[in-house]
Amino acid sequence: MNYFKNFPKVPYDINRTGSTQDVVDIYRQVRPLNDRLDQVYSYTQYRVRDGERPDIVSTQLYGTPKYYWTFFVVNNFLHDGYKVWPMSSQMLEAYIDKEFEGFAITSNPRPDPDSDGITNAHIDSIAGRFTLGETLTGGTSNATGTLIKKDIDKNQLIVKDVTGTFIGDGTTSEVVVGGTSNDSINTFKVWKYADAPHRYYKNVTDENGVTTQREFSNIIFTEAPDAVNTGNINNTISNNYEVAYATKEGLFDETGIPQRAQLAEADATGASENGLQYISNKQHIINLNDQRSLLRVVRRQNIEQFSRDYMRLINE
Repeated sequence: MNYFKNFPKVPYDINRTGSTQDVVDIYRQVRPLNDRLDQVYSYTQYRVRDGERPDIVSTQLYGTPKYYWTFFVVNNFLHDGYKVWPMSSQMLEAYIDKEFEGFAITSNPRPDPDSDGITNAHIDSIAGRFTLGETLTGGTSNATGTLIKKDIDKNQLIVKDVTGTFIGDGTTSEVVVGGTSNDSINTFKVWKYADAPHRYYKNVTDENGVTTQREFSNIIFTEAPDAVNTGNINNTISNNYEVAYATKEGLFDETGIPQRAQLAEADATGASENGLQYISNKQHIINLNDQRSLLRVVRRQNIEQFSRDYMRLINE
């Protein structure tokens, strides 16, 4: 790769024999961007077209493929390399099919107060129930599937290798039982995993008339847009919720547990009476890929000087 040809070399004992040889220091970097570079060069934006590789984009912008590496320098989310380069529509479809194979089974937990009116448990909650790897069986449908993931925040049991069809459409349900744990819940809605809710949100308008999306999980509402500067295309919203933005918004019961009924209503209708909506796993990935297709790029008139200065700084 031309990118590494001007990198410094360091002695390295490859075979651990005590004998070293000079190898390119591929870990050397000026990152995210040295202030001296950022202050000098002006940038513009470029929308990556379907299927364009970095070398093709470099040729489009600079008349040569050799500056492809600059995209990985000036875009924070590309610091993890080609694996987070925007995918073509064909690659995106294949990724979604593989990443979200199977089905998501949701239930509708509700408080189960004791004789004193104190709630210590919730009916049909998946928390503390079921064992990963066990076979789930539908009591009415006799459908089966292997449990590969539990998402307590969204109350989803993710199953793959499914035979038959689990029942759950928001109205009709069945009991699902774990073959190892013998735990059970009543289903509420069964989704193709790709179509299942990735996150719930509510549009909130502030006093200045600015509307933002406020996230909802079984933990809290929080203002947190999709993170596009992380290493994996499927990275989800950060779990580091900001207390300053926390608001119950009438979504918690008397024990501080979110009222799953509002998620269930959004599941069934696409929106609840309280304005709660969701974005599916598939749409989340499509949106994230679209965001990553808008690149920050060095202007053509600055690219040669940028390249020289960067290589000089990398050797300091």
